[in-house]
Amino acid sequence: MQSSLRLAVERSARESEGIDDRYLLKIETEDGFAPSQLAHISDQIEIISHEQRGVILAFATAAALDEFEKKLSSIIAGDKVTYPNVVFALDEISNWTAVDRTGWSLKQFVPGDPAEMFAVDIELFPSDAETSRNRIVENFESFCKSIDVEVIDRCVDPNLVLYRVGVDSEKLEVILNYRDVRKVDLPPAYSLPSGVLTLDIQDVPPIPAPPKDAVAVAVLDTGIESGHPLLRSAVADAQVFCSSPPGLLAEDDHGHGTQVAGVALYGDVARCADAKVFVPTIWILSGRVLDSRGEYYSPTAHCLSKTSLIENDVAKAVEYFQDHYQCKIFNLSFGDPRRPFGGRRLEGLATKLDALARDRDVLFVVCTGNRDIADPPAAYPEGLLSGGGRLLDPAPALNAVTVGGIARYDQSRDSMRYPDFITDQPIARHNQPAPMTRVGPSAGGAIKPDFVGYSGNWTVDSTGGPVTARGLGEVTTALTGNSFTGPLGEVYGTSFAAPFVANLAARILTSLPGASATLLRAVLACHAHAPAELEDLRLGSEKNLRLCGYGQIDDSAVAASLDNDVTLWATDTIENNKVHFYEIPVPDEFFIPGIKRKRQITVALSYFPVTRSTRLDYAATKISFHFVKGSLDAALRSFNAAVVRDDVEGMSEYTNGRDISHKDRSRGTLQMSRWTFTVGRNDIPNFVLVVNRHDLGWGEKLSKTREDYSIAVRITDRANPQVNLYAKIRSLLSLPLRARVKP
Repeated sequence: MQSSLRLAVERSARESEGIDDRYLLKIETEDGFAPSQLAHISDQIEIISHEQRGVILAFATAAALDEFEKKLSSIIAGDKVTYPNVVFALDEISNWTAVDRTGWSLKQFVPGDPAEMFAVDIELFPSDAETSRNRIVENFESFCKSIDVEVIDRCVDPNLVLYRVGVDSEKLEVILNYRDVRKVDLPPAYSLPSGVLTLDIQDVPPIPAPPKDAVAVAVLDTGIESGHPLLRSAVADAQVFCSSPPGLLAEDDHGHGTQVAGVALYGDVARCADAKVFVPTIWILSGRVLDSRGEYYSPTAHCLSKTSLIENDVAKAVEYFQDHYQCKIFNLSFGDPRRPFGGRRLEGLATKLDALARDRDVLFVVCTGNRDIADPPAAYPEGLLSGGGRLLDPAPALNAVTVGGIARYDQSRDSMRYPDFITDQPIARHNQPAPMTRVGPSAGGAIKPDFVGYSGNWTVDSTGGPVTARGLGEVTTALTGNSFTGPLGEVYGTSFAAPFVANLAARILTSLPGASATLLRAVLACHAHAPAELEDLRLGSEKNLRLCGYGQIDDSAVAASLDNDVTLWATDTIENNKVHFYEIPVPDEFFIPGIKRKRQITVALSYFPVTRSTRLDYAATKISFHFVKGSLDAALRSFNAAVVRDDVEGMSEYTNGRDISHKDRSRGTLQMSRWTFTVGRNDIPNFVLVVNRHDLGWGEKLSKTREDYSIAVRITDRANPQVNLYAKIRSLLSLPLRARVKP
């Protein structure tokens, strides 16, 4: 350890100068080691980033290193020292090298000519302190100027300091050894699926405009064909937010944005087409952030084309549409195949979405990204869970709603046409995970995707032919210039599962005007169910959550309560280390014995914490809930007992009939569990919802004194048509839900 420490110090001293003259060290530790424990060695060790489990980056003064060496020498000599366990937990001390700074895509890149110019994205270590952040920016820009590197664009936030620059191989090597550089990679390539098959829809009637005060959904994509016969009456505005290529128009010349817009506007387009009834109830706003190739960044484009950062483009779109139209729901149906989530820290666009969601109270709906049909899962369904199928940026964003895919159809056109031949076999069956979907979890094991929707299916030719997509896709609007038979076409991919959820969110917002983005998420979660067909795969609950999250959203009751299906809600604020108690108003009739039937209570909680990419724990605030059987006094006693044990998260929860454990759901910022009751009871139980907040040590100063959160509680007895839960629950309430606060 002493020799590796001295070597690390020598190498750190030789690095290119950044804003800090202290030593930058890479400290490798045992799993489970808390970075804050380094303070036991010296209070002059400053943690700047927790890169992955067991890898910490820190600045250390010469005095701190002297203290550390003295501790090491004392331990070797057999002397007694304070906190020896901290020293023993350190495996190695080294440096953050050019290899560590080189991103995955850049490692695969081989320039044809050493003098060839190309673009790279450079992430610097962020800082919460504005003064420090300004120094980082000024120093880096001076450094770029000194080596004749052109800055194309930049994004400077407390959580993300990102530059796009033009370099050749020689200048890249210099940048990779600059001390303040965290990571260098090729710009992302948010590519989209292509190859749309068309369907013929005759005699489309005139489409009315939505109500003037209707909710809007912004589609950030390749633009929209504003003159499309099924869309034109509902497109309120169309703007361009990407800078490359120059002169790019808002009108869609690729097709993907028009396809996504159809689902965002109508939800189930196939259902509308079957009934030949298209009635828009929401407005569509089009924000173009992708080019004519359906990409954010063309790998063949010269770096001097002045391509802007997509983080900035999305932020501009959100600002424009929120300020001009009070838009709260934004759909992003693209993912970056160059940035699969490796299970470590979040980065890139995902971190920007998390910050924007919190700062502007907006709901982002994003897709998981797709597997390539040329590289299907090796074995279905287990192959979906392999490392090659992880979420694509920005899908891991904790504060967004992430949507994966399930298959609607499992009989292709060929199998319907030739029923005696079985060579054309679907990979997935109805309501099972689609073969192109990608899987979670996200940072810290958070459940992702949150939901799933229909995204198409693939078939396998049992005679050895290629995997194909034949008549197993989803129907939506298509570019009329590309459609030979009508305004509709057939598409495949999670790109079209996401806008279905965006449409549902808009319907909720229509029913709950002024609802916060966190409340929209909670109500969506209350109406999600894991598809029953998922159980046929016998994967187990942990794998089911990775594939489908909380499941598919039932849209039959998502917009309003029914007599036997009631949703209650509350939006509140909570202080650190405080707890709220909610008594759940369940009528006695819900439990009275009678015919055996399924009754359910579903609870969902949603919040938008401050996030920091420098931390593996990422979210500064943890808010969670426990569903407790008994009276309010009993819940209070249970909570107090957990406080005495210093284990509030581990307090007792009612587990009979529960589908998702507290441990699994509480890792994310959207949490849901459902309790199922099939047999009535003579002793009518009470239930209390206990909501508590705990800030991480590093997050206390970043979080608000009172953090916002939303909860939704759904009480369902749909097998009993005689029960009128709505009237009975309403009589128990003077408010949707009331919280009692415990210090």
